[in-house]
Amino acid sequence: MNIEPKILVAVPYHKEKKYCLSHLLKIIEEFSYKNIEVVMRWDTSQYGGRDNVKKQREFFRQMVLKDDSFTHLYFLGADF
Repeated sequence: MNIEPKILVAVPYHKEKKYCLSHLLKIIEEFSYKNIEVVMRWDTSQYGGRDNVKKQREFFRQMVLKDDSFTHLYFLGADF
């Protein structure tokens, strides 16, 4: 049996990046690989500093570890 990998596309997001939100969503819509789940997580801090990015990434790592249906984790920066 050949099982297609399931990818969690994790997008930590902060209000300072809202200038590129429409472009980000367009890029996500154009993904050719379809066995993905895209999760955006809003960073409520004032500036989205380094510690907040670490917290966001840890949240997504734990999400993947708890849900064994995911085989891969891909971080997509909101400002790619």
